[in-house]
Amino acid sequence: MGLNDGLPFAGSPMTIRTGDDSDCKDADVVVLTAGVNQDPEESRWDLVEKNTRIFESIIDSVMKSGFNGIFIVATNPVDVLSYVTWKYSGLPPERVIVPAPYWIPPASLPAGTSLPGGYAHCAPISSANTGIRSC
Repeated sequence: MGLNDGLPFAGSPMTIRTGDDSDCKDADVVVLTAGVNQDPEESRWDLVEKNTRIFESIIDSVMKSGFNGIFIVATNPVDVLSYVTWKYSGLPPERVIVPAPYWIPPASLPAGTSLPGGYAHCAPISSANTGIRSC
């Protein structure tokens, strides 16, 4: 589901659009989806190294714009890249959000959550977690 597909559920008017890093200054949320796919022979740590370099560049540029909002990290390996985002951005940890299905072990997900391929791609908003706070 694309970000625009979720607009009917937003509860308040908002605009989702593409732009350049300078547009991030006034943004409330930046969703990080950049990164490379893992090759079959590649280790998880090889992927971490590649995607960390990509994230460093993006986060540096976004933060230089004056961004003071929330990052949502949706790139694998999401556990490591959420930590990278937090450290490089200098934002408080509650401003770096990982979609709950990526962060919660599958056994602890709510009943009815879809787990294709071992990952949950959609979970009820009532079960979403942000940093250490529940929303």
